[in-house]
Amino acid sequence: MPHHLHRTAVAVVLALVLVAVPAAGVMAFTDTAGHWAESIVAEAARAGLISGYPDGTFRPNDPVVQAHFAAILANAGKPVTVDSPAAYTTREEAAKYLVIAQGLEAEANGLSSAATEDLLAGFADRSQIGLAYRRYVATAAKHKLLQGQVQNGATLFNPKANLTRAQAAAVVLRLLGRTQLPGRFTLGAHVGSEACLGCHVKQYEGWRDTAHSMMILDAKGPAVQADFTTFPNPEYKNLLLQAHYVMGIPRQERFLVKLEDGLHYVLPYYWDREAKAWKEYNLATWRARSWEDGCAKCHTVGFAAATRTFADTRIGCENCHGAGREHILARGDPAKITLSFSASVCEPCHGGRPQYQTWKGSAHAKALAAPLTTGHARDYCVTCHSAEGVLARAGQVVTLKDAVHSVECSVCHVMHEKGFTDHAQLRWSREEACTSPCHGGVPATGTFAPGATARRQLPLYSGVGAIGVASIPSFHYTNGVTCVDCHMVPTRQGRYTGSNHSLQVVMPRDAAAAGLIADSCGICHASSPPEVRQRYIDLWQETVSASLFETKQLLDQAQARVKATPAISADLKRLVDTAYTNWTMVSNDGSKGAHNFDYAIVILEKVKQDLQTFLKATGTTQ
Repeated sequence: MPHHLHRTAVAVVLALVLVAVPAAGVMAFTDTAGHWAESIVAEAARAGLISGYPDGTFRPNDPVVQAHFAAILANAGKPVTVDSPAAYTTREEAAKYLVIAQGLEAEANGLSSAATEDLLAGFADRSQIGLAYRRYVATAAKHKLLQGQVQNGATLFNPKANLTRAQAAAVVLRLLGRTQLPGRFTLGAHVGSEACLGCHVKQYEGWRDTAHSMMILDAKGPAVQADFTTFPNPEYKNLLLQAHYVMGIPRQERFLVKLEDGLHYVLPYYWDREAKAWKEYNLATWRARSWEDGCAKCHTVGFAAATRTFADTRIGCENCHGAGREHILARGDPAKITLSFSASVCEPCHGGRPQYQTWKGSAHAKALAAPLTTGHARDYCVTCHSAEGVLARAGQVVTLKDAVHSVECSVCHVMHEKGFTDHAQLRWSREEACTSPCHGGVPATGTFAPGATARRQLPLYSGVGAIGVASIPSFHYTNGVTCVDCHMVPTRQGRYTGSNHSLQVVMPRDAAAAGLIADSCGICHASSPPEVRQRYIDLWQETVSASLFETKQLLDQAQARVKATPAISADLKRLVDTAYTNWTMVSNDGSKGAHNFDYAIVILEKVKQDLQTFLKATGTTQ
């Protein structure tokens, strides 16, 4: 089979394994509802791989003994001989049996010590893996038969931990996803994120580390850090212990418990990970609205409001790319899935938040339309004015015809990896979020070339780039103040608070009148009255604006004289070119000196001197 068809087949099979609808007649276990492996256990039962107990339970969290694990593998057509049938199956033992079941024992035994340690390098607890099992665990990890578990930011294999019955069902289904699946299955519209793993390994593994993938997790799983022994209200302690899901990781842990109406509710206490403490949350009204009626439509995949059911927990691939069934059945046809830089992909869940609402009215949202309306747009404009241009791959040429989207969510935020922050998933660090893609532009030589047009903000702010002017970094730049500190102050939209994505500086005079949380200066300078902060800004901007106006008159006069005098000397023309470049550095910065008042004033004084020298040498100064 050709390689690309083989990978497509794997994706189809994996989808069928993980999201198939159980056939009629397969018993529904009484203790798996709400469990992280609920659908997996159901599919394993449907395939005849596992069975429950006479009382109707499956006991998903119970350790699986080696004899039972061998029976599951045998039912899958993968018979193995276990070492201690009555003993529980540790994860390192499970790795051995899975490698043998998959016919990879020879490969494992052939691994060198160096190759083994390279494969185990991703596990922080690799030293705990027994010598007899190291090659098996390495081979299992290589072929993704068993995966690590992220705990407190570290990937652990937990070799001595016992494999649970639910985990046993999951790993055997994963094993079958690489060969064949017994029985027939019905594929739903939403297939779950694991179904994408067959073809999109890099994207899936990156997404797994994001806040999206951790939105809804098993409340009994390893990701939970909350200290249950310090829970503040004994009245709710029993409900906490019955919680099915936890949401809000990595910043918080909010626990969901199923009540007598069959719906989930967010308990009125949550664990604050940063403070390492329990905090009260909606104690008086926590039962007023269920999670299904309020949050589930964005926190899950394929949520159906009519039935209050969903296809998969967490915020997964299909939240952004649409239902995956047709894409899989069409052998990965990209036309059968949503692939877009558009902010409309984010709007269904983020549309009511201040980040999205303030972005809609921003210059970023209109970035592509802006140059097009001038009539002077060139292909190089899309490098910063479009999502396609900013995110172009190395060597890819994007023209005005190719650009469709402005500077939208996907420009600054990555979807398939953690990025530079736990929750915002920034494509660049906080310090470079604005300057790296578009607003940097510091010349490699240290100064701009005479005659060049300086268009960006970092040169003035950092105090470099002007021709013939010594470097003067701004006070804010020297003290580590970033663009977002001033341009994305907190704002409020309804009951939500978030950073202002309009990217507009909030003046001290405007904050109180508009009912905003803070002005751009007050975040750091709260001890000074707003009118004092405003007075400083007004002084800077009025002074620089006046100087820009004055020097623009001189510049226009000098440029007209150059145009009218073709034989003018190179040295004299250089004076005008230097003045032009320095003038654009202050003018196009756009802050009217607020980014770096001292540097702006010195630059404009240099512009004035150069132009007066030119005009005096070529005629009269007006």
